[in-house]
Amino acid sequence: MKRGYIIYTLFVCFVVINTYLFVKYQCNKQLERVLLESEKAMDGLLMEKESLIEHWTCEMKNNGLMVNLQDTVYSTNNVGYTLKEILGIRKVILRFSEFDCQTCVDEQIKLLLSFSDMIGADNIILLTTYQNNEYMKRFKKMSHIQFDIYNLSDTLSKKIADIGVPYFTVLDSLTSRLSNVFVTSRDNKELTVNYFNHIKELYFE
Repeated sequence: MKRGYIIYTLFVCFVVINTYLFVKYQCNKQLERVLLESEKAMDGLLMEKESLIEHWTCEMKNNGLMVNLQDTVYSTNNVGYTLKEILGIRKVILRFSEFDCQTCVDEQIKLLLSFSDMIGADNIILLTTYQNNEYMKRFKKMSHIQFDIYNLSDTLSKKIADIGVPYFTVLDSLTSRLSNVFVTSRDNKELTVNYFNHIKELYFE
């Protein structure tokens, strides 16, 4: 009887100890998972912060930049125009290049197509730098782009520079200056939509 009691007690202790160790192991794994997820989230926030600072710096640097309206741009048929000829009073510009993230460009064009319903496609132009006219024609057709696309001259491409991501700006022919520069974010469409609404209220109400 006494031996059986000892064996039973040892068995209960064994179960309790192993249950404790198992629970502790699970808690530790859960804690490690939470810490890892928190670390990833913090890294993501830091990257987003750095990106926003970089975008803000670019916006401040380019806002108010004066351009020469007599500089040349080229249509997809390689016909040259002065910047003044294509502007009218002002245009909303999407600036990008063929080396930018294609998904980023496609996303901004989709948003821009919706925006054009509010202000008119004739108030929007796309300024870019590319090597192949046929490629740009296919791109325009496949993306259902209804805006005019122009290839920048070397002089203008240095002035209205490619920054690695698409960005919007407004160019006014009366001031010859860039204004309302906005660097896009692929992960935050709402910012672009808010920008469009702001531009609409400023110039197209």
